[in-house]
Formats: sequence, structure tokens, C-alpha cells
Amino acid sequence: MFVSIKAKVLTDETGVYTEIPALLAATGILEPLIDYFLHRSHDRSLEWMRKVTRSVRLFLEYIQLNPAERDPHRLFQNFAKRL
Repeated sequence: MFVSIKAKVLTDETGVYTEIPALLAATGILEPLIDYFLHRSHDRSLEWMRKVTRSVRLFLEYIQLNPAERDPHRLFQNFAKRL
């Protein structure tokens, strides 16, 4: 199960933080998504980040529901069809 949350991310010691969407999994925060958003925060909107978070959450849930599919290309194609 994955939950969308708001993350306050500190990137230095000034105490200034950036608030961005994040995905929380049973194993913790999905850090690559946070890294991606921080990299794109200067040219992408918060709404765009929310949409990406939702899309990633749906895809990860789809992967969990289809563990028998071993071909990544087919897995993604089938996911796209279900959208």
C-alpha cells in the first residue's frame, strides 16, 4: 500500500525547506521520487508533482497486483491500457 503525503525537505543547514508531494510505502519514503522533484522544482509546478505522484502510486499498486508479469515492457503496456 502506498500513501501520498506532503514532505518538508531540507536541502541545507539554513532551516529553509521545500514542501513537495511524496509517496510513503511500508518500507519508507520513496526517495528517488523526492530527488526527482527537487531536481525539477525550479521548472515544474506543485500540481504537476501531485499528478506524477498519483501516477507513480497507481503504477506501483499495479505492479503489486500483477507479480507474475516478468516482462517490464508488457507490464507497462498493460498498465497504460488500464488507465
